[in-house]
Amino acid sequence: MFRIYFIIYIDMLRNCNKNTNYLRLKDYADDDRPREKLLKHGSHVLSNAELLALIVGSGTIHMNALDLAKNVLKEYNNSLSKLKSCSLEDLQNFKGIGPAKAAVIASVLELNRRFEKATTGHLEQVKKAHDAYLIMKSHLTNKVIEESWVILLNRNSRVLKIIQTSKGGLSKTIVDPAVVLKKVLVYNATSFILVHNHPSGNCAPSKADIQLTSRLEEAAKHIGVRLLDHIIITDDYYFSFGNEGLMAC
Repeated sequence: MFRIYFIIYIDMLRNCNKNTNYLRLKDYADDDRPREKLLKHGSHVLSNAELLALIVGSGTIHMNALDLAKNVLKEYNNSLSKLKSCSLEDLQNFKGIGPAKAAVIASVLELNRRFEKATTGHLEQVKKAHDAYLIMKSHLTNKVIEESWVILLNRNSRVLKIIQTSKGGLSKTIVDPAVVLKKVLVYNATSFILVHNHPSGNCAPSKADIQLTSRLEEAAKHIGVRLLDHIIITDDYYFSFGNEGLMAC
């Protein structure tokens, strides 16, 4: 009798596996599996969900690790800053994330917080354009395309966050003032510095650069924050709107 029940149980398990309505990660093409994709192309090509899937490691009987990661991110509106604030208890509310997985995710988030502190803690105050240049030099030199970044500051001109706001082509990048000011508000900055690079090596501002500075400076006033400077960086030097008297305030 026990043998019969055992055979029935095995058949049930097999049928359950056959009826699984999700695609397992091992059934993905090699280039679509997060781990293989990372090993072949580097971590920078992975989406947030794919990176989180690697951290989670495995899914449940009803979903793979990638789908589980997507569910977690969706709960936090796909915002990494919101995910960073979640607790161990919050993480364990997701089906498929127990204490072990929650601990691993929490450890990665904490390591990221410590990394950010280590990379910005030494910056202290940004007192002049050259300070901002030294902060951003490693981010914007030896680039083949234009990138735009903002340095977010508190009331004491201490660095809160350094964020990339756009990435463009060889000769320009489109900076949306609304996107920039949204970042300023999210991090409760009271002032900020716009920084972008000129891969051409000519650090003189273009007409578009001057117009953008004026628009952004005016828009910032309406929400009670200040654009302190706009700095253009090349591989050899930089141009500061503030140093050249081109800022309104």
